[in-house]
Amino acid sequence: MFVSGLLEETKKRHIQSNFPDFGHYAGDFVQNIPDNLFPEGGSRKRIVVIGDIHGMNSSLTYLLDEVLYDPSRDTLIHLGDLETKATQSQAISDSIHVLSFMTSHKILGVRGNNDQKVIEWRAWMDWILSRPGGREWLAAMDKQWPDLDGDHHKTELNDLIKISEYGDWAKMVPKGWRLLGAHYRVARAMSREHFDYLRSLPLVLYSPAGHLFFVHAGLLPSNPKLQAYDRTQPLSHWPAAADDQHDIAKLRNLQELAVLADIPENKDPSIVLNIRSVTDDGHASASSKTGTPWSQMWNDTMAKCSGMDAGGTYKPTSLPCYPFTVIYGHAAGRGLDIKRWSIGLDTGCVYGRRLSALVIDESSISPFGDNTPPRAPDSQQIDFGDDGRAHVVSVTCPRSMVEAIMARRSDCLLFVVFILLALCFFASKGADGGDLRTRFSVWTGSCCKFPDFSHYDHFTRTLSDKEFPTKDKNRRIVVIGDLHGMNSSLTALLNQISYDVRKDTLIHLGDLVTKATVDDSLAVLSFMATNKVLGVRGNNDQDVIQWRSWMDWILSQPGGRTWLEKVDKHWSDYEVAVEMGDVTTFDPWPSWLKKSDWGRKVPKGWKPLAQHYQVARAMSREHYEYLRSLPLVLHAPAGHVFFVHAGLLAADPTRRPTHPKQPLSHWPSMISYKDDIPALREAQEFALLSEVPQNRDPLAVQNMRSVLSNGEVSRSNSKGTPFSDLWNEIMGRCSGFHSETGLASVPRLTGNQENLAQLPCYPSTVVYGHAAVRGLDVKRWSIGLDSGCSYGRRLSALVLDAGSFHSEPYHAVDFPLEVTDGSDPRSSSGALEQQILDFLPEATDRLSPRIKFGHAGDARIVGVKCH
Repeated sequence: MFVSGLLEETKKRHIQSNFPDFGHYAGDFVQNIPDNLFPEGGSRKRIVVIGDIHGMNSSLTYLLDEVLYDPSRDTLIHLGDLETKATQSQAISDSIHVLSFMTSHKILGVRGNNDQKVIEWRAWMDWILSRPGGREWLAAMDKQWPDLDGDHHKTELNDLIKISEYGDWAKMVPKGWRLLGAHYRVARAMSREHFDYLRSLPLVLYSPAGHLFFVHAGLLPSNPKLQAYDRTQPLSHWPAAADDQHDIAKLRNLQELAVLADIPENKDPSIVLNIRSVTDDGHASASSKTGTPWSQMWNDTMAKCSGMDAGGTYKPTSLPCYPFTVIYGHAAGRGLDIKRWSIGLDTGCVYGRRLSALVIDESSISPFGDNTPPRAPDSQQIDFGDDGRAHVVSVTCPRSMVEAIMARRSDCLLFVVFILLALCFFASKGADGGDLRTRFSVWTGSCCKFPDFSHYDHFTRTLSDKEFPTKDKNRRIVVIGDLHGMNSSLTALLNQISYDVRKDTLIHLGDLVTKATVDDSLAVLSFMATNKVLGVRGNNDQDVIQWRSWMDWILSQPGGRTWLEKVDKHWSDYEVAVEMGDVTTFDPWPSWLKKSDWGRKVPKGWKPLAQHYQVARAMSREHYEYLRSLPLVLHAPAGHVFFVHAGLLAADPTRRPTHPKQPLSHWPSMISYKDDIPALREAQEFALLSEVPQNRDPLAVQNMRSVLSNGEVSRSNSKGTPFSDLWNEIMGRCSGFHSETGLASVPRLTGNQENLAQLPCYPSTVVYGHAAVRGLDVKRWSIGLDSGCSYGRRLSALVLDAGSFHSEPYHAVDFPLEVTDGSDPRSSSGALEQQILDFLPEATDRLSPRIKFGHAGDARIVGVKCH
C-alpha cells in the first residue's frame, strides 16, 4: 500500500532485509475492554483516559490527583507515547518512572509511535547482546558518550564510532536509526518488565459496551479510495447476523469490528500509529499540513449514520449504521480536538502546554446517570456517545515548547541556514554585535566541526498553579536579580525578607556565576541545586555550560583527560606568574598547545583563562545538571508573568503592532474555550512566545537590551530603544477581548496609550535582569531587577504574595508607587525608578517600596547593599 510523507519513511524503518524483525507486532492488534469495567447504573465506576505523556511524570501525578483517581474504582487508559523526546538524564529517569507506574499497575493502553521505537531499540539491543562482543560495544558507548545527544548529532556520532576501535559495529545499526538518542536511552535504561509491558500493548482498544475505540494516532471510518456508499464499505450495509437480526447492540458491535477488519488502512500498524490526515487522492499521511484531518472524515461519516430499521432500508444520503466514538492522541499540533464522534487528547504536555484526561462515568452512558464533575478547576463538560456527557480535565505542564522541534533539526545544511539568517538579523554594527557574532560562530561550527555545546534543552517552562501559588495567603514568591556569585549578599537578602524555604517559592533571573570568586560562584550553585530553586539561564550561565560541555567532549576522546590536566597545570602556573608580576618569560599559549591537534579543539574566540572556564572546571556534575535544567523563559499563566534573563518582545519590531501576524493583534482561535477568558489569555501569552521570532532565539532572550530603529535586537545600552519601553507601549494598548469577537464584554483597559490603536489583549508582566547599567528599572508592565550587586551596588528582590494577584480588571493609575509607612509620593512616572532607588537604602521587610503589579495587585521591592 502506498502511504504518504512520513508514513513512507516509517514503513521503511520496518523493512530491513538483513536484520531480524524488531517490530514485535506479534501481540494483539486489537484488544477488547471487558464490559464489566465500563460504567453502569449504580456502580460509580469511571474510565479515565489520558493523552500523550512523553515522560512527564510530575504532570501525570498532578493530573491523576486533579481527577481524584481511585484505582479501586477507576479504569485508567493511556493513549500511547509514554516516553520522553529528550536525552537528558532527568528526562530519561522521568520516562522510567512513568513506565514503572504503568507496568506495576497493569494499566490498559495502546502502543504509540514513540513506544514502538523504544520497543524496536530494545529488541535490537537484545540481538546485539546475543552476538560475541556486543555487550562490550554497548558498554563502551555508554561509558564514552554518556551525555552525547544522538538525536541532534547522528552524523558526528557515526563518524566517532567509525574511527574508534568499534568501527565495524556501526554496520549493525539499521539505516536511519539514531544511536544514543532519546528512544535508545529509554530502551537501554528500562527493565525487562517495562519491555514486556510495552510489547503487550495493542494498537487498538475496543469497548463493545461503550461503542468506543481507543487508538494512538487514528482510524478511518471507510476506505478513502471508494465512495462511502460502495457496498464493500463496512458501514454501507448492516451485518448479516444469522442468529438474531433484531439485536441492535450486537449488530452495532459487528459493524464496529468490520470497520477494523475490512478497511485496509486500519490493519496497517504504521498508519494506526502515525496517521494525521488523508490526502486528496485517498492516501494516509503523517502530515498535519496537507489533506483532510482523518477525524473530520470520521465525523462526516458518523453524521450520515441513520440507524438500522427492521427492513434494513435507509435513505440514499444516509448510511445504515449507528455512530461510535474514537479517542486518540498523537496530534499535539491540533491540541484538544473535540468533535461529536472523536476526541483528540494530545494537548502538547511535552511542549510546556497541558496534559489532558477524559473522564467517562455513568452520565456518559445515560443522561440520567450520576454526573459528579471532577474537582479540577480546568474542567469542561462535552457531549459523549449516544446521549451522554463526559468531562475533559487538563493541567499545566512545566516543559519546553520547542524541544521536539529542535530535536528534528538533524539536517546540518538547514541548521546552518537557520543560524546564518539569525546571524544576519541579530548582529549589530560595530562593537554592539561583537559578542553575539562570536557566540554564533561557535554555534554554527557545532554542526560541522564541534558538537553542540549550548544544550538548550528547555527553552520555556510553564509553571503550574502549585509551583506559582497566587491565592495562598501563607505563601510568597520571591524573585531575585543577577547574583554573579555574590553568595554573602544572597544570604543577607534572604535573611532580610525572612525567607522560608517551606513556604516561599524562590525564582532567580540567571547569571548565578562569575565576577565574584570561583568558590562563591560554587556556593551559589550549591544552594540553588540543593534546594531545586526555579530560575532561568543567563548569558554567563550559558558560557559556563558550554565550557563544561566542551570539557566533557575532550574527556570522551582518547588522551583527552591527560591533555586537559596538562593544560590546567600550565594555565594555573601562568596565573601564579601573573600574581607575582613575572610574565615576561611565560607564554600562556606555547607551541605544544597552539599548534597541536588538541589546540585546534578549542573553539575560536573562547577564553580558557576566563572565570567561565574556571567555574566550569571546578563545579560538580550536580551543578552542571542544574544549570542545564534551567529554561530560558519561565511562564506563569496563573499570574500572567514571564521571567527571563535579558528580555522579551511583545511584538515583532519589524512589523506594525496591528499586523495580523502579531500575536496580540487578534484573539486566539480556541473554539473549545470561546467564553473562557483565562484560557484565551494563556493561549495568547503562549503565542507571544512562539510567534514572535526574536522570542524563540536563545541569544536574543539571553542578551537583548534594546531594539534598533531597523528592528534589530541589540545588546547595547546606549543605542536604540530599551526593550522594556517597547513592551510597556504594547501592553498599554491592550484593551481586553471585546464583545464583537463573540466573547462576553469586559471593562475596557485604559492607560497612557489613548491616541494609539487599541489591541485585543490583556497585558502581562515581564520580570528580567541583565541590565545592570539601568539598575532597578520598574515600569508598569516590566520590572528589571539587576541593580549591579557585582559592581558593589545592590542585590534586589521582588516579593509577591496573594495581594499581588487580583482578578479585577486593571485600570491605569497616575502614581504607581506607594510606601508602607503612610507617605504618598506624587511625581511623574519618569521619576519612579529614582524614587525607589532613593528609598531602597532604608528598605526592610516591613518597610519597603510597593509597586503596582498585575491588574489590581501590588508587590514589594527589597534590596541589600553588596560588598
